[in-house]
Amino acid sequence: MSWSAERKSLPLVILAIVLHLVLISSQVRNPDGHTLLRTLGLAVTSPLALAVSAVADGVEGALNRYVILFGVQERNEELEAEIGRLRLENAQLKSVQSMLGRSTELQILTRQYLFETTTATIIWKTAPFFSHRLGINVGTRHGVKRNLAVIGLSGIVGRVVATTPLSSEVELVTNRGASAGAMLADSRLQGVLQGDGSDLLEWNFIPNYESVDVGELVYTSGADRIYPKGIPVGRIVSSEKGEMTHRNIKVEPFVDFSRIEEVLVAR
Repeated sequence: MSWSAERKSLPLVILAIVLHLVLISSQVRNPDGHTLLRTLGLAVTSPLALAVSAVADGVEGALNRYVILFGVQERNEELEAEIGRLRLENAQLKSVQSMLGRSTELQILTRQYLFETTTATIIWKTAPFFSHRLGINVGTRHGVKRNLAVIGLSGIVGRVVATTPLSSEVELVTNRGASAGAMLADSRLQGVLQGDGSDLLEWNFIPNYESVDVGELVYTSGADRIYPKGIPVGRIVSSEKGEMTHRNIKVEPFVDFSRIEEVLVAR
């Protein structure tokens, strides 16, 4: 037989040997009772199955973690939105509670006066808040007119200088050129308070020989025919003899114009 003929018959011989081994493996059993063919198949396929299972578990775990994390993030966003809403509601409730408290105080203050008043809310201010003007939400339809006195919980605020049917403009008593008649609570000494655009008032026309001490309280005198008599104004913070005939006196208003929100209009 030639070499080429042997090469052609070699695959047939190998195939016959493999078939023979397969037949033998299918008949011969190991100590566990399994055939050698089944054992060999398990040995070959088990690593592949384990690898596929590991990959599948990893993919499933990653997907689960993504889904869980996505759900957690979505829930966190919902909780943050809910917290924000609750904070806003809490702030609104505090604002309403504070407003109700001030309204009660205004009602009590109203009963202390012999004149009629109209409650108003401040709707705008010009800065700096201790000078210039502010707006309130009542006007001619509410009986408000020019030169009516405007009063806060702590004392006088200013006077009405312009009106519309539903709103009014108020000049603060601290504005430059504003004035009010005033007197000391104890001695009843009277003078004229004037604003200079700062947060303090000047108390003019008090003679040098008069005794005016720091800390004394100042009230409206009613002499200006705008502010009713006896309304609190402020406290004297400086009092010195002037170069001419009158003392240099500064009065700090009781009203904090940067925080005031509601007022009474005297009618």
